[in-house]
Amino acid sequence: MTSEKESLNQPITANSITPWWLKIWQQQKENIKVLAIALSLSLLVRILIAEPRYIPSDSMIPTLEVGDRLVVEKVSYYFHPPVRGDIIVFQPPQQLQRYGYAKNQAF
Repeated sequence: MTSEKESLNQPITANSITPWWLKIWQQQKENIKVLAIALSLSLLVRILIAEPRYIPSDSMIPTLEVGDRLVVEKVSYYFHPPVRGDIIVFQPPQQLQRYGYAKNQAF
């Protein structure tokens, strides 16, 4: 009982009041760090190594169907040229971009 009275009589200092976001940060610091590392690694892999794509049109039938999903790897052609039978993805030229094709559309 005396400890409760003593704690009530103590003055409130700036150190005893912490903002809500600081409490959350202290509780979830490790989770936030892991999430940031995972997000950074996934972006790095997508930019430098492999990228998911989908087939939006029937231009690749019968090899690929509309709606098929691909993982396009970006590294191997630095070591050897494309060979017959490889499926490649390229950026549309400037002329097609003027007609509304985006840089990330697969053909």
